[in-house]
Amino acid sequence: GRNFSAAEPKLDVWVLCTGTLSEEQVRGFKRRRGKSYAVSLNKFMFGPTFLEKTGIIPSHHWLVEVDAFTRGTCLEEAKKKTKFSEKKFPNCYVAFDIARNAIKHKVHLVGKDPLIRFWETALGEAVSPLLHEANSWFADHPVPVSNLSALTLGHGIRIALSLTPQGAIVKLLGCDGTTTFSKNNAPHYDLKRVAKKLKPIVQMLRTVGPGWDIVNCNPKSLYVAEKAMPGVSWCFD
Repeated sequence: GRNFSAAEPKLDVWVLCTGTLSEEQVRGFKRRRGKSYAVSLNKFMFGPTFLEKTGIIPSHHWLVEVDAFTRGTCLEEAKKKTKFSEKKFPNCYVAFDIARNAIKHKVHLVGKDPLIRFWETALGEAVSPLLHEANSWFADHPVPVSNLSALTLGHGIRIALSLTPQGAIVKLLGCDGTTTFSKNNAPHYDLKRVAKKLKPIVQMLRTVGPGWDIVNCNPKSLYVAEKAMPGVSWCFD
């Protein structure tokens, strides 16, 4: 008879959210990660809470462009060489700090045009090689779904898909469905809408070739409770 070789195991690719990360999860991630890509979201690369405290360095980062960028406020201040403070220009300061950390750790930044122009103006050639405008990125790294803009998490998953054209297990870490920095783990204000949008896409990605399985490394995540994706206990095995 014919000789059949065992199917190659799927690659890991990680999406890092700003929910709770236990010491056990951090150790497990570092043990398991190897050379796999990790896409962090929003404030993961801002301040000491996640980047410094966990020592987890992503390969790519997505930051949503809030009004201060779409209106051009931050860009105008950058052109004036304004020294950004968290008190006076909070959104500009967050984005500026994220880019400084990206330069320090060589993390690629994927974002929409207003953010890219701000970063180029504020930090110049030091950050330019790390910047990727979203439309250009997805033109160069096509994905099987174009309607995956379920807020920030959807963008993170879309980048993860773009990095693994051969298929992968997309592992969500710290994606609890809660509000970032919430003391009582309050649900994210858009939890139900995001979960509803993600659910059919997660199911479809399993069947479209070469296949992507999206799993949540926290079985108690609110996204799992809303049946957006399965929760698993084997992320770090």
